[in-house]
Amino acid sequence: MPKVNKYILPEKWVTYIQLFWGVWFVCMMIFTKYGTSMSIIGFAVLGFYAVVTHFSLPAGEYFSKCFSVNNRSLGFLALTLVFWITVIGFFNSDNTQYWLSRVRIRLPFLALPVVFYWIPWNNRQKRIIVLTAMLMMFFSSTYVAVRYLLHYQEMNEMLGRGTPIPVPMSDHVRYAQLQAYIILSGVYWLLKDRSLHKMIKIIGWCSIVMMFFYIHLLAVRSGILVVYCGLLVFLVLNLKKISLPVLLVIVASFVATGFFSVQYIPSLAQKLSYMKWEYRQLQEGKTIESSDSGRWSSYDIGRKLYRSSPAFGIGPGDMDDLVKKMYAKYHPTEKNAKQPHNQFLHTLTGSGYIGLGIFLALWVAVLWFGFHYHNKILITMVFATFAAFMVESPLETARGTAIIAFWLSFWMAEGIPPDKLFRIQSA
Repeated sequence: MPKVNKYILPEKWVTYIQLFWGVWFVCMMIFTKYGTSMSIIGFAVLGFYAVVTHFSLPAGEYFSKCFSVNNRSLGFLALTLVFWITVIGFFNSDNTQYWLSRVRIRLPFLALPVVFYWIPWNNRQKRIIVLTAMLMMFFSSTYVAVRYLLHYQEMNEMLGRGTPIPVPMSDHVRYAQLQAYIILSGVYWLLKDRSLHKMIKIIGWCSIVMMFFYIHLLAVRSGILVVYCGLLVFLVLNLKKISLPVLLVIVASFVATGFFSVQYIPSLAQKLSYMKWEYRQLQEGKTIESSDSGRWSSYDIGRKLYRSSPAFGIGPGDMDDLVKKMYAKYHPTEKNAKQPHNQFLHTLTGSGYIGLGIFLALWVAVLWFGFHYHNKILITMVFATFAAFMVESPLETARGTAIIAFWLSFWMAEGIPPDKLFRIQSA
């Protein structure tokens, strides 16, 4: 039976539509807090279209072909467990409405890995997406930097009070983490793609260097941690290709960058000064409304809630209600009841050690997948994500989930030979 979509849309049109949604996603995520859900829906519809229009096998055989677990599908399917862990949490959640909101936030981890497995990205598409992301983030970061310089005194005073520098997407933490992911993707692609024009490479490397400076200027500690962790892992993965003199230069550059950033970038110095002040206040036993004090309180609440239900957790749907009750009991002076600011602890609290075990197993599967196909950028992204997990709970926000799901799914097939990539077609 011939493929149906041969008579509906040419294959290259499907490729162009996928590329359009990729560019849309990147631009919307950088410049605004709206519009990313539209691209995720677009990817899902495109994947559904590809499945339906290529249906030419008996249902059982076709289902097995699409969803069977093998060396090429393991990484993609493992990522979907981020979604299914929350879905299963329905059985120990009383607040169904809040549980549904958690499920909705995790939907990118269902849609993107599956669709990107069915419709892989070719090198031309990847080049356009990465270069577009680099260019758009460079312009966006430059805008933030110029605005900081124009309001230098005011911005530094804001940082001295613990208020972050304003960014286009209105979420400085996710913005900095997106910066880090784009820097890591850009470094990998500029080193890999030898067919790039020399001028494009020069512009690309200049953009990377400037974004690396901007991420220090923005002074978001989690973003800095993510980019340094990712670059360090990427360096370790490429040690065999680097001579000793070059390695020493790279290490010296890392150390010098960190030192001079703290000494000569006012926003970062101001942020660190505020952090020291917070620490002194906490040491003196004073209660303050700040990011660090709130983080430690959230850890304390998370551990207490975990002990109340260690095996299956308190349920992702009941997290918000129980956290507020625990704050009222143990931290009544704090106005903002924060859920655990650590993704591993958050998962342990909501889904118990069984849920955390599954959560850790899926990342082990993704890492195995990366090492099996020598996929260095995927491995780098996973460890960079772990760095974010240690200081934040990015999977509990729509933008954090969308950023992580997109970039991990996007790079998942890197390293798999093109003739081995999955294609929905008759056997």
